[in-house]
Amino acid sequence: MRGFRLGYGRFLVFGLLLAVLSACADGGARHANGPFYNRPDSTSPPGPPNDPWGPWIRDASRRFDVPDLWIREVMRQESGGRASATSRVGAMGLMQVMPGTYRELAQRYNLGPDPYHPYDNLQAGAAYIREMYQLYGSPAFLAAYNAGPRRLEDYLWGSRGLPDETRNYVARIGPRIASAAPARRAPAEVYAAADIGTNIPRGPRRMDGGTMLALREQRNAAPSMQVAQAAAPAPAAPPSTQVASLNPVVRMDPIPDGSTYSATERRRAGLDAGGTALNQASVAPPAPRQAPAAVPSRGGMSLIGSANAAPARPAPVAAAAGGGNGWSVNLGRFASENLARSAASSARSGAGGNAQTEVVRIAQGNSNVFTARVRGLSRAQAEQACQRLRAT
Repeated sequence: MRGFRLGYGRFLVFGLLLAVLSACADGGARHANGPFYNRPDSTSPPGPPNDPWGPWIRDASRRFDVPDLWIREVMRQESGGRASATSRVGAMGLMQVMPGTYRELAQRYNLGPDPYHPYDNLQAGAAYIREMYQLYGSPAFLAAYNAGPRRLEDYLWGSRGLPDETRNYVARIGPRIASAAPARRAPAEVYAAADIGTNIPRGPRRMDGGTMLALREQRNAAPSMQVAQAAAPAPAAPPSTQVASLNPVVRMDPIPDGSTYSATERRRAGLDAGGTALNQASVAPPAPRQAPAAVPSRGGMSLIGSANAAPARPAPVAAAAGGGNGWSVNLGRFASENLARSAASSARSGAGGNAQTEVVRIAQGNSNVFTARVRGLSRAQAEQACQRLRAT
């Protein structure tokens, strides 16, 4: 998913040669347009009548390692190949990308300002598919694409059923894309944790008790990093403390089913700001001075748990001490550093005092996720912050 950049000096001629050969191989469809990634000036279909968007689909497929078939099937369901399609809720273009999601993807992947430009819209849709696939595997990425990742995680861990529209969406597209897979596959544990199949029953997720216990254990595993916490006075006999888990909430707008686009197709001018507010958080207690280091992760993706405003098993000293600034609020995992910092800044502004933000990058397979937290809080501030985040 990272853009490929050639250096200067002795590689410059080689880079220019590659660019010329790539343009020729795609029939002249790839051209630089100012600062934006390869975007052509024209919005006309670059392919033949039987495959009008084919060259641009293949370009997006190569860039993000998303199978050509996945992009085609999502596009067919979302817009029927109509570049100007607009849904009732404002999803736009061939891949029906929501305004807030497009802005984030455009910044991250150097796309142009017009979400209806077919080339950029396909790029954004393919990028979003790749991000959702990396978090949930296939076919679960389809549910995240349609309903949003937080809604999918509510189903995976929150005993809440998926909407009928999302269930039908996965059932229609899932079987048609089962034969294809990216060259860089998501880790096996990601597939296992979000194994929902293509025929999703109504109601909460169904699984046997052993599987649920194993997945919860994986979800609650500490991430592979050291979490810095303010030291508290060490008690004579430090009690055993259960560390509250990080909650991986990816703040991205859901993309609705393409069957909802409006009969009157239109371009939207002056798009309103989008984005999904966080509603999951956990508060971590201050660690004793001699507390052991965090246990490294076993390599699996930690998935969403319930919000916890207090430590699951609080130490008597920490629970009784209403003052002190050794508490922190863990905001979860995010798909980009910008989202993580935005969430942390928002939480800090509501916390007041001398709160500080912290964002940590964690390698997950072939991509990165970012954890965010606010630290330097009193217990009362931390609990109030959790309550505010749950209410949003």
